[in-house]
Amino acid sequence: ELATDPAAVGKQKALIREIHERGGKVVMSSHMPQFRTQDEILAHLQAQSERGADILKIVCGCNSEEELNSQIAATMMLSRTLTKPFIHLSGGSWSRLHRFLSPMLGSAIAFAKNTSGELQPSVREYRNVFANMQWHIGDNRKV
Repeated sequence: ELATDPAAVGKQKALIREIHERGGKVVMSSHMPQFRTQDEILAHLQAQSERGADILKIVCGCNSEEELNSQIAATMMLSRTLTKPFIHLSGGSWSRLHRFLSPMLGSAIAFAKNTSGELQPSVREYRNVFANMQWHIGDNRKV
């Protein structure tokens, strides 16, 4: 999740500064199996950004049609709101569609496996979807 203890947050910021001084970039990643609202997701990623992370990542629970709709809307909102690259994925029984859509809606990275799995799409599955659904939210924002 995300540390809230001021001492831990201070250590995170110091480590991130050190990584930056050495020329590196930082991905801060949170995996939370529970559903999170759009506002909770945005606040979480903004906290990662304030700590100095270069790429913001969150994976939230998605176990119903309503949660799937919310996760899709959240990815679109993050695309409009955040100034840093982000990765927004979901996990759970309704998450697979979001895994395919998230990169098209602004998420910076898609994660794949060599073989198909219940949750994580394979490289081949991503290639097929991306080749046949040539669409990205950024393309529509230029209009």
